[in-house]
Amino acid sequence: MRTRSLAVTAVGVLVAALVPLPAAADPATASCVVTGGTPAVAAALRGASPDEDGVYPYQEWLAGEQGQRATAALVGVEDQVFGHMPSSAPVPKKVTRGLIGFAPDYTSQSLVAVVTPEYAGTPELEKQLADAQSRLGEGAPALRVQAGCFSAAAIADAYAILTGTEWRTSKFAYAFHLDPVDSKFHVTVDTPQTKAAEKLAALLGDRGVVELGQVGRTGRLNDGEPHFGGAGVRKGYNANTATNTCTSGFMVRSRSTNAIVGMTTAGHCFAAGDSVYSSTQYYGVAQATIQGEYPATDARRVYSSAESYDNVIHVEPCSPCTRTVTSRTYVTSGSSGICSSGMVTTAICSLTVISVTGQICDGIGCTSGLLVLYRNGDTIVRAGDSGGPLYLRNGNTTASAVGQIVGGAGGRYSTSTYMYAESFDSIEAALDVYIATS
Repeated sequence: MRTRSLAVTAVGVLVAALVPLPAAADPATASCVVTGGTPAVAAALRGASPDEDGVYPYQEWLAGEQGQRATAALVGVEDQVFGHMPSSAPVPKKVTRGLIGFAPDYTSQSLVAVVTPEYAGTPELEKQLADAQSRLGEGAPALRVQAGCFSAAAIADAYAILTGTEWRTSKFAYAFHLDPVDSKFHVTVDTPQTKAAEKLAALLGDRGVVELGQVGRTGRLNDGEPHFGGAGVRKGYNANTATNTCTSGFMVRSRSTNAIVGMTTAGHCFAAGDSVYSSTQYYGVAQATIQGEYPATDARRVYSSAESYDNVIHVEPCSPCTRTVTSRTYVTSGSSGICSSGMVTTAICSLTVISVTGQICDGIGCTSGLLVLYRNGDTIVRAGDSGGPLYLRNGNTTASAVGQIVGGAGGRYSTSTYMYAESFDSIEAALDVYIATS
């Protein structure tokens, strides 16, 4: 499974004081930060114990039905005002539109559209947000606009530094994302790379927060026919369920023929042509992608005409034990109430999307346009969860597909506090399929 950035690791250390670069960034002031969304405010509000899903009382407004409806409305406003952008689009292309992202403000219980300081369309955006809030009705979170801390040009320049080689002379793992709360790139650099991290911090200046920590792609257990998503899978036959290395995702159909063409998983889990098993149960053969071969897109399809598949995902611990996939849902930064189901971590919920600009890099290459998810510093992803489904509970026994786990960042070895995931539309485009629903 792959790890994504924006994470402050439990064992990580801040590597350097950030040095402002006058020519590169607009001056950051307190007014450009969504103060009610900062970790300090969240920590101060965290009083009573969380519920069984890991939600604290101060988060209930966002994780509940009204909050989910509000974040869904933001997706519609973004498409209408800024134009639809594929999830896989790079950061510079996304921010050129003027939108840095959406952020929750826990103090005022509002959702904030953070725009670049030079963005000229604020009046129209405010109108569309007001219309959306009116449609949501009484009791819905407030929707508002706030100027961020850095221009699109400054953010694009920082992205060029992150993806360049000036600060790194060898290949190693690192992950990052652009956080709308403070308009900064939050970067996790593999723990041994202290000097590289220090150099990166100096180059980014006040546009980045750089920390050391574990970064990686993360690699239930005897899933027979029809095959479900959320099952442990591995290369080759082995009777020991502990030998499964990754997780299956969603059943898919061909865009051209509508025929069932197998199950998805993470691209880094298998090479095209590998025979895939769930312990002793044959699953199929790993297929080549149609476009965006790994690592450009971290997704792969597993299929055999002799096997059967179903649009059902394992979601143990039970109540229920499985869910039927009935829809697909776009999410954005600020979306909450999201669940994941990896082979090792099993099903957990109340995850919040903190960025839609995640990128993870390692010795193989980089994957961009990833969702980054977080839940109160909890361990939410472990090695072996890669490929597992990301979903919303849209009924007592049903689910809406959101994406697929690919990695994590932060935490200790093989565990992560930040989850990186491919969105469903990136998976569908790379494999020329659509996630099957019923």
